[in-house]
Amino acid sequence: MQFGTVAADEGGDYAFSLVRHWLYDAAKSLRLGYLSKQTAFPQLAELATKITREHKYHQMHARTWVNQLGRGSEESRLRMQSALNDAVPMALALFEATDAESDLIAAQLLPSEAQLKSEWLALVMPVAAAASLTWPADADPTAHLGGRRGWHTEHLERLLAEMTEVFAVDPTASW
Repeated sequence: MQFGTVAADEGGDYAFSLVRHWLYDAAKSLRLGYLSKQTAFPQLAELATKITREHKYHQMHARTWVNQLGRGSEESRLRMQSALNDAVPMALALFEATDAESDLIAAQLLPSEAQLKSEWLALVMPVAAAASLTWPADADPTAHLGGRRGWHTEHLERLLAEMTEVFAVDPTASW
C-alpha cells in the first residue's frame, strides 16, 4: 500500500506527530478492514486480519492521546488544533486516486478512494469534535498529492536509506 506524503514528513512537535499518526492509522485501518473481509485472496485476507489485530492498539493509543491533549490545557488544545490544521491537508492526499484504483475495485479488494475518504471523514471528524478540536473546513491536499504515485519528500528518502541500510550491506542475508 502506498500512502501519501503524510507518512514521509519530518514530524515537528509531538502534537503534529500524534495527529499525523492518528489520521494515517485511521486511513490504514479502513483499507486493512476491506482487505481482511472483502478479498478473494485468502492469504492476503489472513495477513490483513493479523495486521488489523496489532493495528487496533496503535489506533486506540492515538485516539486516546488526541482526546486527552485536545481536552487538556489551553496550550495543549491550541497545539493540537494547529497540528490538525497542518496534518489534514496531508492526510487528505492519502485518498488520491491512482492508476490502479479501477483494478482494485474490479478485484473487490478496495472500494474507490472517494468512498474510503468519505468513510475516513466519518471516522475521524467525530473524534476531533470530541477532543474539542475544529475540523479545518478549507483543507486543500493539492500541495501534498503525488505520494501515492511514488513522489516523496526528501524526508522519506533519508528514512528509506536508514531503514534499508542493513539490507544494502548484505542483500543475500536471510532473516
